[in-house]
Amino acid sequence: MSSELPGLNQQQTAALRELAELRNFDGLPKEFWPRYLGSLAGLASASAAVLLVQDPARSVAWKRVTEWPAHLAPSRFLAAFHGQLDSFAADCLKNGGDLLASLEPGPSKAAGHYVVASRLRLHRASEVCVAALLLSEVNEPAARESLLRLHLAADVPESYQMHQAVRQAAADVQKLAVAHDLMVAVNAEKRFLAAALAFCNALATSFSCERISLGWLEGGYIRLRAISRTEKFDRKMAAVHSLETAMDEALDQDEEILWP
Repeated sequence: MSSELPGLNQQQTAALRELAELRNFDGLPKEFWPRYLGSLAGLASASAAVLLVQDPARSVAWKRVTEWPAHLAPSRFLAAFHGQLDSFAADCLKNGGDLLASLEPGPSKAAGHYVVASRLRLHRASEVCVAALLLSEVNEPAARESLLRLHLAADVPESYQMHQAVRQAAADVQKLAVAHDLMVAVNAEKRFLAAALAFCNALATSFSCERISLGWLEGGYIRLRAISRTEKFDRKMAAVHSLETAMDEALDQDEEILWP
């Protein structure tokens, strides 16, 4: 039984499913945008695609964020497409957010090169982003169909960004809960060593760590003061010296380190 959807070929069906997955994508923006642009190109049967952004508050110039495919053999049509990208993006906004244009204006042909562009919907409405696609050897009705598909997929970035915002909000709540629990555990103690041990124990529990250690700067060197779930420890132990050495190194470099 065919897995293709009615009216779509295999490539377009795969692109449509990819776009559906990208709405709830958990990855970083630098991973999302290339995949999204490639899916748009697949859905519209484009030969090239470019993502452009503009900040109206700073400049009217357009900046290319990513292109699909990453490497494409040069041609006269590709050069014409790249050379007019700013104009296509500007015209797209003037036309209300969608654009269909012939790459080489002139008498109608049975098949030619067209550009379709659509303003993408983003979580922040003030941001302006346009996807421009080059369609090769198609007629005008087919180009209009591609523009319709592009328009229908223009809200995927907004869904992705809203999904990311919800995940970030949940992470922020979790961080606040951890900080609150940590403060409660530390403030319950009256002495420094007891508070230090409570601090290490709470961190170890919150982040599922086997061991958390706390060092203190004394006389220019880090001295180990507390180890989670360890009431007492021998300062002469090799493990203690290794921990203090690692802490000294982190202090000297003023950054996180991996040891050894």
